[in-house]
Amino acid sequence: MRILATAALLALCCLPTGASAFDKVPDAMLTAFDQLARKADAAVKAEGPEAGMRIYEEAALNPRFTGYGRLHLNMARLCRELGRPAEAAWHFAECEKDERVYAVDREVICRRGFAEATAPLTITGLPDGGRAVILEPRQFAGPHTSGARLPKGEVEVVIEAPGRIARSTKLMLDGPLSWEAVLGLHARTGPIVPEGFVGESPDALAADEAFGGPPRWPAYVAGGTGLALVGAGLAVGLTNRSTLDEIRDRQRGGECGVDFCRGDLDSAQTRAQVADGLWIGGAVIAASALAWWLIFDEAPTMAPAGPSEEEAP
Repeated sequence: MRILATAALLALCCLPTGASAFDKVPDAMLTAFDQLARKADAAVKAEGPEAGMRIYEEAALNPRFTGYGRLHLNMARLCRELGRPAEAAWHFAECEKDERVYAVDREVICRRGFAEATAPLTITGLPDGGRAVILEPRQFAGPHTSGARLPKGEVEVVIEAPGRIARSTKLMLDGPLSWEAVLGLHARTGPIVPEGFVGESPDALAADEAFGGPPRWPAYVAGGTGLALVGAGLAVGLTNRSTLDEIRDRQRGGECGVDFCRGDLDSAQTRAQVADGLWIGGAVIAASALAWWLIFDEAPTMAPAGPSEEEAP
């Protein structure tokens, strides 16, 4: 009997707090949220937690439910069921902030849910002026105070320190963790390549000054070779023409015999092909040499450096 009386007394003590919490919420909002919760529960039973989350996420865009703790509480429970510790922790934290939720619910359900979904991360070894910044999970992105709680799972921390390049490190937070900060490399203050390091040496400059322009002798050699081949081709062709005339005369005089000088004609045809190859190839080489010479002739010529007018005597 004493236990029952004590429980009843505690319930009566807590009643004003709950009543004051609900007094801060308009009746229309309570009715709308109850309808929303029933709709989400039906979707969860029919299709699973994802369906309920979609309903709550759509409702969270409604200004009526902005920051409403009971909405965050229901979303936190579904996120926990779906294995999303970072989202669950954030919703539990938002639930605890809202005074429109029963105080006992905030302390027992929201705060405890946040504690179960998170773990403290203590960072040591930060130099003076250094700080730790959380990149992931994005719900908790921002500067981190050593010992503050973060969602369990993978956490990405960036360590910033004066004179150092920011360094990112990924940690696995399964429980309370003490981690020594890993600093980045020293930041350079000067240019990466010193001035004059890639400048030309005096010897190279002297060689450039002595350089009188692109060489033309290859064009002369190629041109001479091409003309020689053209001449050889013409000579072979003229000689072969005379030989062919002799064969025709022999055919008309009946001196070729049974084969009708077929072998001599084949030889003449071969010499004609050789002659064509010689003069055509020579013409191509000569034309290329001429083009080469014209290109080099248009290239600027670097004259040797001489004394300036001021230095001249």
